[in-house]
Amino acid sequence: MDDDLKSLAAGYLDGSRDGEERLADRLKDDPAALAEFVDQLQMHQRLGVLLREDDPITTAVVRELRLLPDAPRFSREVVDRVKQLDAPVRRSFRLLPLWAAAAIFMAIIAVVIFRHPQPSVVAARPQRVLYVAGQVPPGPGDAPVLARLEQLRFAVTLKSSRQVVATDAAQHDLVVISSTSLAEDVVDPAAQLQMRFRDVPVPLLTWEPRLLHDLGMIEGSTHGKDWASTRSSMTLSLLRTDHALAAGLSGTLRVAKGPDRCSWGRAREDAIRIAAVDGDAARAAIFGYERGAAMPGLVAPARRLSFFLFDHTAPSLTPEGWALFDAAVRWCAGSPKE
Repeated sequence: MDDDLKSLAAGYLDGSRDGEERLADRLKDDPAALAEFVDQLQMHQRLGVLLREDDPITTAVVRELRLLPDAPRFSREVVDRVKQLDAPVRRSFRLLPLWAAAAIFMAIIAVVIFRHPQPSVVAARPQRVLYVAGQVPPGPGDAPVLARLEQLRFAVTLKSSRQVVATDAAQHDLVVISSTSLAEDVVDPAAQLQMRFRDVPVPLLTWEPRLLHDLGMIEGSTHGKDWASTRSSMTLSLLRTDHALAAGLSGTLRVAKGPDRCSWGRAREDAIRIAAVDGDAARAAIFGYERGAAMPGLVAPARRLSFFLFDHTAPSLTPEGWALFDAAVRWCAGSPKE
């Protein structure tokens, strides 16, 4: 319908008969507009019956509904839901007090609105993760982690430690460095990765304990004393339960189905220490820093987090282990207030 015909139709639906003859002439010459008008008239009448057509506020309510964005689709779906009711139920609407009929009607409206979001709402882009691994395509230790990140709606870019450069971080919301990134065939990979990512102002998550000192996250650099990946029962003791990184869990948790290698670092007390290996608080299995926090080696350029995984741990994670992983990536990639 053009604007003039829409105005005539709206006037007729509101009870005006001033342009009735002109409306009839226009509709007679436009079969498509006639079909649309009949459809609107039927919806108008059905909505009126639902709200009780003898009540003085009914016309005003129906008029307001027509002014909603995407009103034809909206009204049609409300009417369809009314038509699905049994006939005795429909008749009962007319016997209800106005407030009761209106309450039921608004409930139907709420269902329609929330089941059908307005198309004008633009979905936020997925957060982007740069995943640094030892090989592309990924090995068996990295594949489950990549699949999990995709399930969490992250857009993942996989790069090997040979290919990745510092400028790659700027295009992402989170950098993840797997322990597989330190493959034996890479020349001095720890030094290279340290130089590339130590100072990037992008959140970073790693489970390569050899990098913790290079990244400025722990004070010492001695293997076995300050950091390691040791064979463990994969039982972690939660040191804090009031932090998002604890994933709402508490107590002592088995995070993998059997003994495996677990990454840890000797974190300072001013770090955010979440979990420890086998009850030993000196071996922090999950710890991190907020952006701007004083780490042992530098001020954190963005969030930094060490996680307990190692090369082949992910395939055997328990639901609790995955819950902690989900919390880790969400916290790292989240806003500073989270």
